[in-house]
Amino acid sequence: MPVPIHHGRGDQTLPGRRVHPAWKLIDKPRRGRAEDEAMILLPMTSTRNLAQHPDCPRRNRSTGDRQISHELSLARWGEAAQVFGENCLAVSQETGPH
Repeated sequence: MPVPIHHGRGDQTLPGRRVHPAWKLIDKPRRGRAEDEAMILLPMTSTRNLAQHPDCPRRNRSTGDRQISHELSLARWGEAAQVFGENCLAVSQETGPH
C-alpha cells in the first residue's frame, strides 16, 4: 500500500536533512558501489510511492525526479541522471521552478 503524500517541504528542511538516510550517503566523501546503489534507491522508492497516488501533483513527482537525478549524478551514472533531470525540467517549464 502506498504511503501518504506529504505536501510540505519534507526533507528539504535542515532537520529533514539530518534524519533522511540518503543525506548520510550523499555527504559521505567516499562511497562504495553498494552505498551508491542504496543512495539512488532511496529517492526512487519514495518517488514511486508518490506516483502510486492518483492525486499526486506532477510537481511533487518532479521533485522526486530532481532528487533521483542528483543522486545518479553523484554516483556518476550520467545518462540516467540526464533522463530524470529532463523530466524535472519539463515540469518546471510548465509549472515554474521549484
